[in-house]
Amino acid sequence: MLLLFFVKFTLPHEVNYTVELSINSMPKNVTFFRFFIPSCRISNLSANEFSEASKYFEHTMTFSHVNCEKFKLFCHQHQIIGFPTFLLCIPGRGTLQFTGPRKAQAMVDFIEEFTNVTKSYYYRKGRTKINNKSQLDYFIRHTDCLVLSSYSPYARGSKVFRKTMNDVSPIYKDDRDVHFVEFSCLSGLYPCLYSPAFFIFKNQQRVYNKNKMVPSVEKIVNLINKKCEKFRTTNGNLLPNSGLTQNLTDILIHFIDFYKHNQNQHRAVHNYIENKVNLPKNDFVKQVMRKINYYGEEILLSYQSGIAEMKSNGNLSKNNADNLEIRYNIITKLISLLLSS
Repeated sequence: MLLLFFVKFTLPHEVNYTVELSINSMPKNVTFFRFFIPSCRISNLSANEFSEASKYFEHTMTFSHVNCEKFKLFCHQHQIIGFPTFLLCIPGRGTLQFTGPRKAQAMVDFIEEFTNVTKSYYYRKGRTKINNKSQLDYFIRHTDCLVLSSYSPYARGSKVFRKTMNDVSPIYKDDRDVHFVEFSCLSGLYPCLYSPAFFIFKNQQRVYNKNKMVPSVEKIVNLINKKCEKFRTTNGNLLPNSGLTQNLTDILIHFIDFYKHNQNQHRAVHNYIENKVNLPKNDFVKQVMRKINYYGEEILLSYQSGIAEMKSNGNLSKNNADNLEIRYNIITKLISLLLSS
């Protein structure tokens, strides 16, 4: 049964907006949560108006354990304009709607900093495109948190929203850890389903020790330089041809190690490595480095898919998941794909 609600809000400067909320009846394993940080809320909506708007969501919560000053500092550091609506999938974990020049990365950063969701991906225009149900199925099976942006046909408008729910819900009919979160398109507390993105969460209890797994930039550079020693001439420069692919493989390995935990810093890492490692300054290397930087998300996803495939084939156990020879083989294939793209 489709429920249609028409809610009228008065926004600043006496501009009136009518918002249509289209909420379909969902399977039992799909839950909506909507909540906010009251001490940080800066909005023209009164408490009564907010309460009225909240009736159109299954759950409204107060996220009281977030420190308001820390939250404001986070918004300032990420150039977030205004204070956003909070959308939650299960208590204690959630996602934010952002407006501002870095809204995509800010979402990822917030998930990493304020929740225990340890992996998240944001597929932007020109990057990975999800165009059909089988692709959607593949990606949600290989991520902890998948964000479908409005560029995907699976995240455009309320009609497609319902189609997405109907397509994906059967995949997880017995999985109680999966939740969809509507990501509204307006900042503040104004709900909207015109141009949403959708968050899919699963396996949220998996937590790792970041201090042990995330190497510093200096460590990355030192490892790269050490592995590249045999390709250097007597004056310390890399040989122009021999070993170049192997060297780029090393760079990719350490790029992936850093990128998968520090996605917002991948450009800085790219620049740092390029400056510290004496790569030959030719068009070939520059082309590869540009592609490594631009296709960072695809590189990471392809690498993880390769590892997962080897595990499923019985060629890789948990004990040797980081085996360098296996990683080299996978990443060497990625390099050839990059060069041919």
